[in-house]
Amino acid sequence: AVGSVISPDKERREGGLPFPSHPRDTKELELNEHRAATVHNERKREREPAGGTGSTDPAHSAKQKMNNNNNGDKPRRLIVVGGVAGGASCAVRARRLDENAEIIVFEKGPDPSFANCGMPYHLGGEIKDRSALNVQTPASLKKRLNLDVRCLTEVTKINREAKTVTVKEYSSGKVYDEAYDDLVLSLGAAPFKPPIPGIERDGNIALRNLDDMDKIDGWIRKVEGKRAVVAGAGFIGVEMAEQLHHRGMSVVLVEALPQIMAPLDEEYAKLLQNDLERNGVRVLVGDGIKGFSEPTDGAKGSDVALASGE
Repeated sequence: AVGSVISPDKERREGGLPFPSHPRDTKELELNEHRAATVHNERKREREPAGGTGSTDPAHSAKQKMNNNNNGDKPRRLIVVGGVAGGASCAVRARRLDENAEIIVFEKGPDPSFANCGMPYHLGGEIKDRSALNVQTPASLKKRLNLDVRCLTEVTKINREAKTVTVKEYSSGKVYDEAYDDLVLSLGAAPFKPPIPGIERDGNIALRNLDDMDKIDGWIRKVEGKRAVVAGAGFIGVEMAEQLHHRGMSVVLVEALPQIMAPLDEEYAKLLQNDLERNGVRVLVGDGIKGFSEPTDGAKGSDVALASGE
């Protein structure tokens, strides 16, 4: 095969995106926020005691707690380690609970909030503009929610006694400490890559973020890829198989379990498999990958050996 895409469906999941998972315009985002605020206010009124005093709303209680914990006029400082889904969601929610808090988000990667569900569709050509996947930037989050988002910055140490974190900037190499009142860890995860011989060969690329997406696109262009093996038939794997086929490649989707899309009932999974096969994707289930080796037919990636011997 020219290249293999390792689906990260078995990684630990982060929380929901704070912004649309598929690129949408700002008007839709504002409309969704308005709807959420309306529902929240209606539920708040339903829970309010008949006399109209007090509140059992958890968000109201949390906001009161944050405000009561302020040291005089000094705003509390919240540090969030990790952006994108979990971390950005937390930072956005914290801002809505306390408009005076100082909120800093440290993100190890280059993108604080991106439409990860759109990555396969950019690779397949359905989403043509890569910039559409950058739903928010540090500048837009600063302007809209007054969040201090620092990308390409890694937290390397936590001092719980002093309530500080040690931070390293990738661009400059600068190392410094930041103090906090409250600390949230939202570190994400790495794609599950089993210890298969040859899995680190060139062209075997897992898809987790925009950098991975660019690597896959660059590899296909570099070797003028015509064939691909997608390892793992969860949500991301199935989407990748569909979109690489849409790109014009010959695709084999390999799943070690007896069916694709493990969360689905067997009957529904079979319907989906039949549809993939009807549209030209070869699907192999109950057959794991045994190893990757130097190609024997002049391909630029790897030969993929299956447990069945194929």
